[in-house]
Formats: sequence, C-alpha cells, structure tokens
Amino acid sequence: TELVYQWGRTYGSGVKTGSRDDICAMAYNLMVEYFFPVQTRPRIMAEYMWGSGDSDRQTSSVATVGGNRPGTTDNAFNAFGFRDTGVSFAPQISNLHIYVVGASFFPLENVRILKNLEVGSKAFFYNKSTSGPISDSSADAQSRWVGWEWDVYADWRITSDLSWTVRYGFFQPGSAFSDRQCRQFLYTALSLSF
Repeated sequence: TELVYQWGRTYGSGVKTGSRDDICAMAYNLMVEYFFPVQTRPRIMAEYMWGSGDSDRQTSSVATVGGNRPGTTDNAFNAFGFRDTGVSFAPQISNLHIYVVGASFFPLENVRILKNLEVGSKAFFYNKSTSGPISDSSADAQSRWVGWEWDVYADWRITSDLSWTVRYGFFQPGSAFSDRQCRQFLYTALSLSF
C-alpha cells in the first residue's frame, strides 16, 4: 500500500504573475497478490488506485493550460513515477478510481528453455473521482464512467541477461467519451542487460 500527499503553490490557468494558488492533492494505491505454491506458479492479484481530482479544471487534470481555475485550491494529483494503468488507455492517476484484477502463470516451466515464460492477463475499470477532467483530454463528456480495458501479456526471461515481452490491450471508452471507438495497442520489447 502507498499513500502520497502533495502540497505547495502553483499558478492558475492563464496566470503568469501575481498570486499563486494552494495545492492540496492525494493519491492512494493498494495491491494484494497471492502466489499459489503449486506447479506452474499461478498468481492472482487485485489492485485499487486513486488520485484526487479538481472539478474546476477545464481541459486536463495534469496540464497548466486549461488547468486549475485561478483563486481556488488545486486538488488534482500530479503523478510522478510508474504504475501499470493499462497498455492501451494508460491514464495518469489523477481524478480517477482504477480497479484492477489479474492472473498469471508459467505454463511451460517443465520445458527448460521456456521455464521462465510467464503469461497473464489484467482487467482495468476506470471511474472519475470528480466531474472534472482526467489526463486524457478526449474524455469530453460530463459522465464519471471512463471505461474498461483488458490486457494480455507474455514475459520471457530467455537468459539471465536477455528478456522479451509482448503486451496487447484494448480499451473500451465509457460514457465520459463522446468518441466511443475501441482503442487497441500492441507493444513488444527485447531487453539486454549487462
């Protein structure tokens, strides 16, 4: 589990000089995993992520332009670092509740060359914290239902120095988007570490 609090001062949207506004933002992350002590090493997980939002922002929960209304406290969490929020949608944790469930296992651990091949899947469900904007400015409707995503992945440690990953995800936008067309993303990478 992790709790983050942000404070300080900032300029409101369109303000270049003069008074600055207070920042009061928070984020929370809770993850639970269970590893089954059996062959193929199955694992299940559940996670909850939340980042505070600011209902008076205009176009983005993370940008200065179209950001906090001058003269008000900025409650939009500005994330630093990485959390897996989906391969296709991949929003920043700001003005969002994100619910995640997943499972993975090593299906070919009896085959020597494939013993470190992990295959898994995750489902993500996104809901706004406030009626304000999120990091994806194309979420232009007033609804809080942002949508859901399903990801599948394979991670293979070929040798101690070489690994390969492939990830595929599709995001189905919810009523927070006027464009409800499904988004898909495929990612692959080969990593050599020395």
